[in-house]
Amino acid sequence: MHRLALLAAVLSFTAAAQDFRPRRSHDERPSRQRVERNRLGQHDFPALLATVHQASFSSDKLAVVELAAQHGRFHAHEVGQLVDAFSFSSDKLRALTLLAPTLIDRENGFQLLNHFSFSSDRTRAAALLR
Repeated sequence: MHRLALLAAVLSFTAAAQDFRPRRSHDERPSRQRVERNRLGQHDFPALLATVHQASFSSDKLAVVELAAQHGRFHAHEVGQLVDAFSFSSDKLRALTLLAPTLIDRENGFQLLNHFSFSSDRTRAAALLR
């Protein structure tokens, strides 16, 4: 699939999330309702995941993940599914680098360590999730 088509597909899935970005002062904590509104819809995440899987090259997959990370927030199990779309551990770590700041449930971030085969990669992933 052509890179622009992939990016256009993700843009259409994340356009709604962009409109609901909370605006807050630096000392105000977002309410759960506001955080949830910034998530991709229940039908949008499977479409995003399918778009990532359809991309032929790691660079294209990472471009889609990067765009999605700019506009959405994700639960740990969703980040795990996106990380698993990559074959190589270096690409998995790059994806996690992009997605870690978007975690809604950081307390479940430890679950993402199971998506890495090597202990050195798990150590790097743990550092990203701190």
